[in-house]
Amino acid sequence: VASTACAGKLAFSWWQLLLKSIMCGMLMYLAVSIFSENNKNPIGILFCIPTFILAGFEHSIADMFYFAVGGFTLDSVWFLLIVVLGNAIGGVFLPALKKIVELRK
Repeated sequence: VASTACAGKLAFSWWQLLLKSIMCGMLMYLAVSIFSENNKNPIGILFCIPTFILAGFEHSIADMFYFAVGGFTLDSVWFLLIVVLGNAIGGVFLPALKKIVELRK
């Protein structure tokens, strides 16, 4: 089952993976940000985590687990590098945007 899921993940093009992982990174940032800025209120986690799962976004840590079970290949290494990059971009995008908006005020 895991190898079938991994094969499906590897079918996406690099730009699709990058976009899906950027969106996941943004949702993970939002989940942590909402949790930490609202007295440990879990509403951000309860909204953002199911959203990224149901939307089919790519999370590097979850994908590493899938490939560990389904088998690593050279293609899976490239896949994971793209997803890590996208998660990082997504995780930095919103706070950078917030900083830019604050500087323009």
